[in-house]
Parts: sequence; C-alpha cells; structure tokens
Amino acid sequence: MTKLKVHALVCSLVLFCGYSGRATAQSIDDIRADHQTYVTGTGSGSTLKAADQTALTEIIEQISLQIQSNFETVKTEKDKNLKETVRDVVKTYSNATLTNTERIILQDEPNARVFRYIKRSEIFKIFEARKNKIVELARNGIISLGNFQVADALRYFYWSQTLLRSHPEASEIGLEVGGKSELLVAWLPLQINQIFSDLKLAIDSVESNSNFSNYL
Repeated sequence: MTKLKVHALVCSLVLFCGYSGRATAQSIDDIRADHQTYVTGTGSGSTLKAADQTALTEIIEQISLQIQSNFETVKTEKDKNLKETVRDVVKTYSNATLTNTERIILQDEPNARVFRYIKRSEIFKIFEARKNKIVELARNGIISLGNFQVADALRYFYWSQTLLRSHPEASEIGLEVGGKSELLVAWLPLQINQIFSDLKLAIDSVESNSNFSNYL
C-alpha cells in the first residue's frame, strides 16, 4: 500500500471517529432535552458498576420526587417522613424492575462515567404492574378478613398501602367492595384502623408461682 493510500485511510478513520463521537454526544443531548419522553441519569465512579449504580439512583430519585409530589396532595394523615418513606419503597423494587434502561459509557475505568436513560412509557408499564399488585393485595386482605384470618388481613392491607405510597396515581386507584367503588388511599387506612379497634384483649386466668406469673 502506498504512503498516499495509507494517509487517505488514516484521514478517513479520523473523520469517521470524530463524526461518530459527535453523533453520540448529540444523541445524548437530545435525550437529556426530551423530558417528555425520557428520564435520564449520569453517574461517575472508580468502576463501571459504581458509575452505573449512581446513574440508576439518579433516575430512581426523579421517580421518587414525582410520586412524593403527587401523594402529598392526597395523604389523609400527618406523615413527617413521607419523603423518606416514598424513596425507600420506590428503591425496594426500582433497581430490580428498571431493566429496560439503556446505557452509554461516556468514560471507561478507572474514572468511569455512565449515562442511563429510560422511556417514560416503560416506567408506565412498571407502575401499571405495581397497580395490579396493589389491588391484588387489597383483595387478598378482604378474603383473609372474611375467613377471620385477622393477622393475614392486616399484612395484606399494610403491604397494599405501602405500595400505594409508591404509585404516582395513588389518589385514583380503586377497588370494588360490596358493589361500591372505593378509593384505596382512604379505604385502606380505615380497614386497618377498624381491625385494631375491633380487637379485644382479655386475661382468662392467672397461674402464679414464686418466680413468675403466667397469663392465660
């Protein structure tokens, strides 16, 4: 191969790489700017795994803030730790369910930087599945209560309420109960409180000895 051809080939490769770099950068800028379509996160770390986790955490934080903002307008009880509660609940399942995020490595190790993004339509699918789980747990609570399984009913109602706090449409999720449509944001706390108010504790008998007493 002549020197002229080698020089032309090198120039072509340089131009191609430069064009590809600009295209990727432009693509990232477009994605970041399109808030209606995407939720994005950028992370840095000594390893790609650490940078990746930071980027995903940034996405989760944005989802948490949206849920927190929506739920504050419909909460029915004072909750000083609402922000922490919502963030913790979202984190419990977002890391596992945010499987459709795309990743672009901006810089490799040891000073790794990662760009992550996910379509809002994919997040909608996650929350739709979460909505179905919320309703399913509430129904299980009703069934358990009908079978006089009070402890199970409380667990199901509490789990349903906890997940409800992690849903951006908490004020709109309902359930048919006895032919009547009930909004779970108000109905679940009432059920839990009613169960506790109906509980009665009593001592049937006392067995005593010199060291302790048994209450039966």
